Amino acid sequence: MNRRSAVIGLTLLTTFITTNQSLIASIVEENGCSDQILNEFGSEPRQLDCTIRVLVPRPKSEFSEDETVEILRVIDIDIPNTRSARFDVYVAKPDEKQGVEGYSDLGEYAGSLIEEDRKRFSKRTMSLGITNLVKRIGGENCKKLIVSLVPRDGELSIGGVRIDQIQAQLRF
Repeated sequence: MNRRSAVIGLTLLTTFITTNQSLIASIVEENGCSDQILNEFGSEPRQLDCTIRVLVPRPKSEFSEDETVEILRVIDIDIPNTRSARFDVYVAKPDEKQGVEGYSDLGEYAGSLIEEDRKRFSKRTMSLGITNLVKRIGGENCKKLIVSLVPRDGELSIGGVRIDQIQAQLRF
């Protein structure tokens, strides 16, 4: 490959990326949807029609690290009756320099909620064990974690996100 071919290839690649970014931005503007980046979730429910990233504080544990299990809870999930819905949850360690705003990666996959068509009567809570995930991403000493909620299908709203720590029960 000569220099001329390399320059032409890079120019085409740059043009392609720029064109797609403007196309994506126009679609986002048209739908009124863009990623929501929050320092805290707040007390009002939020419609999950776009990716929501929130900085969630980790509670201090009264127990030793071996006796503690961390649970990520997505609370007050409201799905309209007789509809199906799905969303994914990701967890990441915040970058001390950039915070939530500068973090572009979703993080490590924690789990999904999938609801099929059926009659529902109340809001629900999704609980995910994240103890090993936090160790995998090196977040044991972090006071907060970035949680990303990514809608995949259907309409739903989220009432909040929190992390709880409970004492592990050892069974023999």
